[in-house]
Amino acid sequence: MAKQERQMRVKVFRNLHFTDRVMWSVQYYNTASKTWLLMMHTPNVMLRNAEFKVSEAGRQRVVRTKRKVVHAFVVGDLVVDPYWFATWQELETKGVPVTYNPYKYSQFVVAPSYRRGSVGVHALDELESADMVWMTNTGKLYAGVPQRIDREWNLPLAG
Repeated sequence: MAKQERQMRVKVFRNLHFTDRVMWSVQYYNTASKTWLLMMHTPNVMLRNAEFKVSEAGRQRVVRTKRKVVHAFVVGDLVVDPYWFATWQELETKGVPVTYNPYKYSQFVVAPSYRRGSVGVHALDELESADMVWMTNTGKLYAGVPQRIDREWNLPLAG
């Protein structure tokens, strides 16, 4: 019988209050209070079934005021099973690097340095989701099997 995994949906964003190192803030949704509560700070985190979210109003505020405000995050199922952590090295070498800059992009995009294009995405393609996301202690994001956004129909396209 296969082990049944318990899934916890979380929201993750880069915490800029840690100036000496990269830390990610992980929040979970509390159904009783109907709010997102801090679960932990961690240097590395892996999510499955991840979605890339950007609040357009928050992005516009950052552009207008030139002050950093949390408005972009990744929502997904937190990976806590050690079995999945073998995947992180594969994601760093074969995954798609993802970046976000509110002054340049309105969504998370495939990093401009990405050259392979073998999974159906190309540099600067806007991303909606990914099967797996690895966030590193160097501040980088890597996605496995990303889904890009088709702006014409506003639908996600499979890699």
